[in-house]
Amino acid sequence: MRNLRQTVFPFKLEMMDKDDQLTGFGGLPLVHELYHKIKLPKLIKRYIKVKEKGWSESEIIEALVALSIAGGEHMDDMTILRSDHAYQRVIGKKGIPSAKAVERFLKRFHSSRQKPKDATAWVPKENRALQGLAKVNRALVGRLIEASGLTTVTIENDATAVFSQKEQSCPTYKGGTGYMPVVGSIAELGIVVHDEFRDGNVPPGFEVMRFFKGCEKTLPKTVKRIRTRLDGAYYNHDLIEYFNKQGIEFTITAEKRKGFMEWIEAIPEAEWKSLMKPTEHGWVETGREWAELHWVSARGTREFMDEHTYRYLVTRRTQVQWEMFQHDAIFETTISDRYEVIVTNMDWFGDRLIRWHYERGGCIEQLHDRLKNDLAGGILPCAEFGANAAWWRIQCLAWNLVRALQIHMLPEEFSRCHLKKLRLWLICIAGRVIKSGRQIILKLTRNHPAFEIYKNARRLIAGFVFT
Repeated sequence: MRNLRQTVFPFKLEMMDKDDQLTGFGGLPLVHELYHKIKLPKLIKRYIKVKEKGWSESEIIEALVALSIAGGEHMDDMTILRSDHAYQRVIGKKGIPSAKAVERFLKRFHSSRQKPKDATAWVPKENRALQGLAKVNRALVGRLIEASGLTTVTIENDATAVFSQKEQSCPTYKGGTGYMPVVGSIAELGIVVHDEFRDGNVPPGFEVMRFFKGCEKTLPKTVKRIRTRLDGAYYNHDLIEYFNKQGIEFTITAEKRKGFMEWIEAIPEAEWKSLMKPTEHGWVETGREWAELHWVSARGTREFMDEHTYRYLVTRRTQVQWEMFQHDAIFETTISDRYEVIVTNMDWFGDRLIRWHYERGGCIEQLHDRLKNDLAGGILPCAEFGANAAWWRIQCLAWNLVRALQIHMLPEEFSRCHLKKLRLWLICIAGRVIKSGRQIILKLTRNHPAFEIYKNARRLIAGFVFT
């Protein structure tokens, strides 16, 4: 009888005699070098105090940041880092916190919550530990903005659903149960400037002014001008008045109320212009038209109305035969879906401003995707609300470190890439660790394409100056 091969390829699998020579995370030390160069351990020691013995707060947060960037999604994934002794030798560690140590640490961010009477949705006040974690990220963001040289920034805020089957999770407006954290970002840099973890039943438009002011508080003094582009959850007249008083330039997706829709329908056909977009082949039509009007709610005195007349930019679809529905019972809802409306205090030409506003979806939603899918924000580890809030905020911190690496230390092709590409090329590469004299040496495979990228990134990290 023929001998049957037991495997597909004829190689044997054996364990090494020594476990401190090879690492599968050869590029991960870059993250640790940047973590210490920015002096995050010092910031964490200053703002966070939740432990009395064992691993320090900075050591656990550093391990969690590294785990997320390397691709870990669960606390139990810490086992992979703990088993890689060669990686630990490179970063000068004698161990990595266990999953149990991480769990105990995260639960220290939780406090008992007492829901206010008659409140269907509410955001609990953060305890001192969570506030300290926010201060760490705020300090990092301020330094990154200063290092970029930006004097004008664009703030984008939006909520995102993180679905969860945990007993404590609440129903979301998107269906299912989970949580609804809100993220504020700087569009030019793609960094998280502010965040707030919320229950799933908290609507995106809840206390929007307070959250926006939290974003402003994070900005360094080097920022002289603020712009913002927001979705319909932020269509709030008190917030709009605040923007005007503070000199903040804004575009906000407006609510399409019945009275306002009558004004839109009355816009003369001659005032509608084709909305174009630039492509590599020149300007092309988008299948939409735009027009402009100035409108205010009919309330208050004439002086009030004169001061509260805002500029609205309206777009409509042109590639559908909407006239077929004009005598149909569903006309009111259908005709509303034809239009999109933006309110603004900016004086840019209409079509340019419309295109700029629509870019927000790609920026903020891409950031949500990075936090939930590239990192571990989409899988919450604990039943406790405060522990999950800390986990989410650590993901935000990890992402800001990734962006610092991409913007300041890596070539252009890596400046906006997904983490899966960064892991393939740089983070999760094999390396051999040897000791020569008193020097630790990390050796990559011969002619590895990331060698020069890695070498140059280390040089740039060493020379990076934060004020």
